[in-house]
Order: sequence, then structure tokens, then C-alpha cells
Amino acid sequence: MQSETYQVVNTYPNARFAFTEGLVYHDGLFVESTGAAGNSSIRLVNLTNGNVIKEHQLPDNIFVEGATVFGNRIAHETETSGFGILYDVSSLKPRGKFNYSTEGWGIT
Repeated sequence: MQSETYQVVNTYPNARFAFTEGLVYHDGLFVESTGAAGNSSIRLVNLTNGNVIKEHQLPDNIFVEGATVFGNRIAHETETSGFGILYDVSSLKPRGKFNYSTEGWGIT
């Protein structure tokens, strides 16, 4: 069996407390979904310095998982709540919800 190799070509700073659940590179920024009980959010993060540009915090009872960008929207899924949230990609204003009957673990 042949072993695989890798090379780190760059590193980027991020908040140490951020429990990253989803990460998408979009228009020079990271769209980051952070999940933890009482600390779930969707945020736009500066790639080079790790500063949060915009953030939408979710209620304490919502645990979010992944996120993806399509067009001018972000789809953000919850782990066990049975719904996801749609946001405007530049303002992070909620623009709707979608439902599903399974647990949310990843979205692309």
C-alpha cells in the first residue's frame, strides 16, 4: 500500500473559540458556520487576518452544522431541528427556511 503525502502551502488565522462546522470560500472571504450549544452562527470572515466581518448568531437552542453558497444565498442546516435557514450572502439577513426529515450533517 502506497502512503500519501501532503504539503501545507498556507495557514490562516481563526478565532480559537469557533467550533467550525462548515467552511466555504466565496468572493475572497470565508463563509463559516460555527456550531455549539449556545454558540451557533453564520459569519463572513476575512481570509488573511481572521477578523469576523459580519455575523448572525442563532438562538441558544439551535445547533447548526454545514453551510454552502449558491447564487446570492447561503443555505445553513441545523443538526436535529429539521430545518435549514437561507441567508443573503452579503448581508447575512435571513431570507427563508427549508425543511427536511433527517439530521443535518453536511451540505454542499
